[in-house]
Amino acid sequence: MYISARMYTYERKQSIELLYLQPNDHNGGVNEIEINDLKIKKINLGGDNYCSDIYQSHVVYRLNTKNLNGNDEGNQRFEEIQLIIKSMPKEKQGVLQRLQIFNREKFFYTQLKIQMETLMALLKNSWLIAPKLYHYTTEPFETLIFEDLKQLSFQLSSRQDGLNKTESLLVMEKLAEYHACSMLILSNSNDVNDIRNRYSCGILNDISIKSESFKLLFGGQLLKLSQLLADDLEFSQSSKKLLNYYDKFTKNVLSSVYPLEGHINVLNHGDVWVNNLFFKYDKRIKDGKPIPTDIRFFSSKLSKRTFTASSSALI
Repeated sequence: MYISARMYTYERKQSIELLYLQPNDHNGGVNEIEINDLKIKKINLGGDNYCSDIYQSHVVYRLNTKNLNGNDEGNQRFEEIQLIIKSMPKEKQGVLQRLQIFNREKFFYTQLKIQMETLMALLKNSWLIAPKLYHYTTEPFETLIFEDLKQLSFQLSSRQDGLNKTESLLVMEKLAEYHACSMLILSNSNDVNDIRNRYSCGILNDISIKSESFKLLFGGQLLKLSQLLADDLEFSQSSKKLLNYYDKFTKNVLSSVYPLEGHINVLNHGDVWVNNLFFKYDKRIKDGKPIPTDIRFFSSKLSKRTFTASSSALI
């Protein structure tokens, strides 16, 4: 059944479909769901996420079990669930819909994620790449509803501190598995042409990259970084490399967003940074920090089929 809720933001009041719940009943019965409590809060700040408004929702609901004839069996229990809701910002719907951002992400969670996790199950007992997608809707606007990884004891690393060596190695290992799975899927899938077309490039394309505004914004950031590194003797050579990269900025960026002929091309995540990396930690401490034991990637809206180094370059 569909459960509708009202979401209040700082700017407007919106209606969304919160969740399509179909709990499994071991006796073959059908469950009715009654929402008892619902709390929703916006959790991303301005500038955190260009393509989505992100909310956290806590739901308390009651399950009323019925048999196949629709008769109440008298079994009731209260449960609660925490959800992450990604909705398309109203003022950006035009450009995001043209780019098929949410549709691309839905395809990953309903198709590619399942195939990857099935492949890895042959090698590892428990391997999951990303949170579950519970529901997707386009009415009244595109919305994705996920499980909240924090309920499973996953958490974000510090954006200010960045990743330490142990965390980075875990990310690289997971990316390698992710890339390997995508290579198998791309070489054996019956829908390989569909997958290649969907992920031929990320949010960037030759039109946007060749614009002066793109070079002014991102090229300007590159020059600023080069200037900062030039003042540090340890990284002065890196500063020179960045300047050389800037000399052919447009050509270099174009080569990074499209598949390269003669190279190993994989499905890259496209947005690997601390806000999209959820870690689970051991209680043990190493070098003053807890030891990460597992990682899940979040957000696949910028995924694209390119050469293998594309995702790792973002870490």
